[in-house]
Amino acid sequence: MIPRFAVEYGWKDAAAAVRSVVTNRMETSLELFPSEGNSDLYLFPTHRGREALYLILKTLGLPAGARVGVPLYACSVVAKTVVAAGMAPIFLDADPDTFGLNLADLKNKAAHLDCLILVYTFGYPSNFDSIAEVMRDRPIIEDCAHSLGSTYQGRPLGQLGDASLFSFGFFKPLRASGGGCIVTRSESLAEKLKGMLAESASESIRQGIIHAARCFLYASAFRQPIYTLVKRFRNGHSEIDQLQEDSAATTEKLISRQLSMRLSDSPGIATRLRARHMEENGCSEFWNRVRSGAPGQWHIPDEPLFGRWNHFMLPVRACSSEICSDTIARLRKKGIDATRIYPNRKSELHCVGYTGDCPEAERLSSCTFMLPYHRGLSRREQECILRAL
Repeated sequence: MIPRFAVEYGWKDAAAAVRSVVTNRMETSLELFPSEGNSDLYLFPTHRGREALYLILKTLGLPAGARVGVPLYACSVVAKTVVAAGMAPIFLDADPDTFGLNLADLKNKAAHLDCLILVYTFGYPSNFDSIAEVMRDRPIIEDCAHSLGSTYQGRPLGQLGDASLFSFGFFKPLRASGGGCIVTRSESLAEKLKGMLAESASESIRQGIIHAARCFLYASAFRQPIYTLVKRFRNGHSEIDQLQEDSAATTEKLISRQLSMRLSDSPGIATRLRARHMEENGCSEFWNRVRSGAPGQWHIPDEPLFGRWNHFMLPVRACSSEICSDTIARLRKKGIDATRIYPNRKSELHCVGYTGDCPEAERLSSCTFMLPYHRGLSRREQECILRAL
């Protein structure tokens, strides 16, 4: 079975993580962003991406019970973090062509919003200027969990709104063992964040060692032949399925009280930064061959006209839920680990206020799947996928 993601974490990473905890050293900086023009950026490491979003929401000065625009077609943790912060998510529909935010739906609902979380789904840049015009100076939070390396009109995503958040989990563009960060240009917001983070607890040596060991074991499960054996044992369930189950947890359990980033994650982030190449993860030829070889009824987003896509994932929309299910089953029989992306949005987010007014997002949740696409794909695995198309 060809894995959908490459989990880059070996014994050297685990050893570096343990050393980081023992020596209480954190290795992360503004290297995350191009050096030009970032002198006025403030960066704050956090335990995970959801803690970053929680902190931003709590420090923006929004009123109690603020109405926060959230794309329905996104990770459910985003909406549940809004609820955990004491605010109300207002769900926004998806663009069927780009899979991102539907601008027309935003215009219809903008009068009811106090803030917007702009999720760059699969790293695809949105038309930020048009969105900012609709929001009319109300805060925009950029969710850049997928978009490190993407740009809008030459500017890196994450430097356009009032604040932004990044995540460094195993299934993110910068694949480390976890952690996140907040980025903002606002000095007043930065001062508030410093105050909240000063009260957070540091990771203990014991916690750091356990975290590093768990990450090493988890990453080992993505290496062949272990990955194929695990997939068969779990009867087709995947690590993404497990993450969906995790995101269905109660909102009270979503936010850790350790708001500073795990020290044991920082060496992995620093290592990935030094080795990172932004050129479509080194797989641009494979991406183009998938485009040209894909069946006519599949839809893969076109390249953006107003920015650069980091091609974090290879998302595909089928023309119906039934065809999507059949396609996934056929690909898995050929040893290709395809799966739906963000399924069951309607049922999963009903508990936090979704009322069913985002039909395109619901359709995407039932019809969109992903193919394996990452630097870890061997030439033989790439050819296997292309033959299956």
